[in-house]
Amino acid sequence: MRTPLAPSTMTLAGLLTHMAFVEDYWFGHRVAGRPPAAPWDTAPWEDSSDWDWDLAAEIPAAEARALFTDTAARSRGITAGITDLSAPVAAPPREGEPWSIRWMLVHMIEEYSRHLGHADLIREHLDGSTGD
Repeated sequence: MRTPLAPSTMTLAGLLTHMAFVEDYWFGHRVAGRPPAAPWDTAPWEDSSDWDWDLAAEIPAAEARALFTDTAARSRGITAGITDLSAPVAAPPREGEPWSIRWMLVHMIEEYSRHLGHADLIREHLDGSTGD
């Protein structure tokens, strides 16, 4: 209970590039059935399964922000036309029950909640302030 967390390599820029990948994967691939967009389409996943996180160290922070912003805008475009949340996603899992759009949206809320908590801890570590 009193042991602090070990140091992490997680950064705010890494969270942005990771969430850009997550947006493209879940909304672009799973919901819309599209192939991965750039830069995920040519990412060297065989070299690093964390490439989405590692990318942030290789690009300027403004590029990481733009990558996330552009990907999120594509996701909003995909969801704008959805009228039936019970409909299955275009690219279902290989095994088990197909996922509905509703299930996927709840999954994304969970994903964002988890990583927003990470971002808050990183920010607090950097500037010492705490949220409300």
